[in-house]
Amino acid sequence: MNVPLIRRWLLRVFIVLVSLLGLIAAGGWYLVRWQPHIFQDPTYQSDQLLPFFKATEWTLFSLSPGQVYPEESPAPSDNATAGPELFYDHPVLGKTTTSVTPDLRAIVTDLDKSGKLWSGGVVSCFSPRHGIPAKVDSTVHDLLICYECASAQIYKDSVLMGTIYLSSDQYDQVQHEKQNKHFNAILTAAGIPTDLPPQERHRGDASKQ
Repeated sequence: MNVPLIRRWLLRVFIVLVSLLGLIAAGGWYLVRWQPHIFQDPTYQSDQLLPFFKATEWTLFSLSPGQVYPEESPAPSDNATAGPELFYDHPVLGKTTTSVTPDLRAIVTDLDKSGKLWSGGVVSCFSPRHGIPAKVDSTVHDLLICYECASAQIYKDSVLMGTIYLSSDQYDQVQHEKQNKHFNAILTAAGIPTDLPPQERHRGDASKQ
């Protein structure tokens, strides 16, 4: 028996196995870090949006898709001005509080229909331009909507409760743009800006939403 040859063969097998395990670990880390939606429960339940149908008053937000984090804020000083109001780290371009009308409820109704018809497609971006907080009893429910990336996040007392994915055979990009224009028309009628300020228009397509 050629013992040195067997040892060399076993060493090569060991190196290959370690390399494969390393690749698997790296791939798993990438998926968990950068593609969290893969591990989320994709099932959308209509009762997640019930609070928005129950509420009699909503606040409508026009948002910048860029995020601002606390560590990015300038150091305080005597001459420092307050930073922008944020809604889940997104600068608020404007907001209005209004009684809920059938026209407003259509926004959430469209999200509900889209969620029920979701065909499994996920766009790997999230650049929300719209938000809706609604209070029911003492609980605050929030919607963060990105029509461009075909998804919306649902929060309850600032805790993420679920995601609605909007892509389906019935609800394509044309439908998303229709919903986006509907929301923007409501904001515009209330005097709320929907266009990004000049300093943020480098964001490209997101500024058109």
